Amino acid sequence: MELNLLLYRNELKKRSVYNYIFYGIIVGLVEDKTINRDELLKLYVDTFGVPKGFENIVAIARENEIKNLIFFEIKNKGTSNLKKNLKKLVDEKIKEMKLDEKNNKNTFDGWLK
Repeated sequence: MELNLLLYRNELKKRSVYNYIFYGIIVGLVEDKTINRDELLKLYVDTFGVPKGFENIVAIARENEIKNLIFFEIKNKGTSNLKKNLKKLVDEKIKEMKLDEKNNKNTFDGWLK
């Protein structure tokens, strides 16, 4: 899991990121259950805003519907804000995983020397 997040972060650090890489990263995050519906919705709203008249629809949308909305916006509006916001999200997830590993220390490390 953490390896995938590191790979995603490395791809997002590149100067130019193709659309298919964005598709792969978003699908990977959703399918691995790394991000939940609320985080995906926040990514969509922060990146593209909510279109006028779609507030109620976006509020009750499922993960796959939000994912498809993001794909639609990538085709129409571009990816400059998405790259920045997605990189922040991946960095936060990496920090959370490192913190979890730090809190769940292995008690058998003292036995192995």
